[in-house]
Amino acid sequence: MTPWIDVKDKLPEKNHRILVYVDPKHTFANPLYDAFYDKYGFVDYRMNWPLENVTHWMPFPKPPGEKCQDM
Repeated sequence: MTPWIDVKDKLPEKNHRILVYVDPKHTFANPLYDAFYDKYGFVDYRMNWPLENVTHWMPFPKPPGEKCQDM
C-alpha cells in the first residue's frame, strides 16, 4: 500500500483522484474522503464541496483485479 503523504511535504497534482484524510477533530463523518485537488484546494469527488483541514493524501487505490474465491 502506498504511504500517506503529508500536505506540508507535497501537494497532489491537480484534478487527479486521490484519497484524503481530514483531521478527525474537524469532521462529523468518516475522516477519509474520495477527493481531488484543484486551484481552490481539496474538493470532495462526489459532492463537489471543499474539504478543509486535510492533513494527508495518497493516490486513489486501484480497484481489485480479481474476485475473492470461497474456500
